Amino acid sequence: WEQSFYFGDTSATEVTYKRVFVGFKETITAITNVDPSTLGSAFGMACDGADTNYQFMYNFNGMGLTKIDLGISKTGAGVDFFHLKISKKANERIINYYVKNIITGVEVSGSVSYLSGANSKCCLEHIHINNNTTAEPVRIGFGQISMKDYY
Repeated sequence: WEQSFYFGDTSATEVTYKRVFVGFKETITAITNVDPSTLGSAFGMACDGADTNYQFMYNFNGMGLTKIDLGISKTGAGVDFFHLKISKKANERIINYYVKNIITGVEVSGSVSYLSGANSKCCLEHIHINNNTTAEPVRIGFGQISMKDYY
């Protein structure tokens, strides 16, 4: 399967300590005002409040996500718009990711593997941004979300 997200921070002003998560999470429960790296059984493009760059975060069996620095700066509101593609081939225990900053042209890709047992877990799309308890409003905009199933 392959899932594509097109999104960007459309907040009116830059929120320095914003937290963003776009990807998959094992449960349907809403993400609260927490750093995404504290989530369990999730994977996607994200940033914690203190991060200066976006990360690919993942953990398939428990709490606390591992971070891979994407080298893409967490810049100001309305400056960046991203294409995030997450994919998995049948019978493989590898999640592939591809991120393109559509504005700057910067592209990053990689993959992470996971242990057996995680394959049976249901993962649901989650798209979230929060303001890290500041008084500043934040919002995230979407251009498209699409899914291709290759099974």
